[in-house]
Amino acid sequence: MLPSEKNQDDYIVGMEHAIEILVAENSRLVELNTSLARENEDLKRRLILYENPHTPPSLQKFRPKEDHAPGKRGAPPGHKGATRVHDTPDEVIHVSTEKCPKCDYSLGSPIRTEKKTIFDIPPPQKIKVT
Repeated sequence: MLPSEKNQDDYIVGMEHAIEILVAENSRLVELNTSLARENEDLKRRLILYENPHTPPSLQKFRPKEDHAPGKRGAPPGHKGATRVHDTPDEVIHVSTEKCPKCDYSLGSPIRTEKKTIFDIPPPQKIKVT
């Protein structure tokens, strides 16, 4: 054998050894990649079940229930009301002031007036035990 052929044979043997090492490492990495992909999918499935602040609303599986119905609340127009019947009041108290009670500044004309009815509830009757 010529010296160049011997060097070529050593080179080929070295390359075959390197290929074997790379193939073994490649198969190990493929197995690792497969197991990590399985674990990733499992974690994604578990994460979907929880409320996550980083998940956009379009991807959230469980949406919160609406507390109120959409639209205007209350009875429809023309509905007969069912309010409490007011008797004639026993006492009428007009409350108004011209100046601020703290700084005596003139308040001027009122922006609005309000009407308020206060019902006094009688104290409960004493329970009679026989």
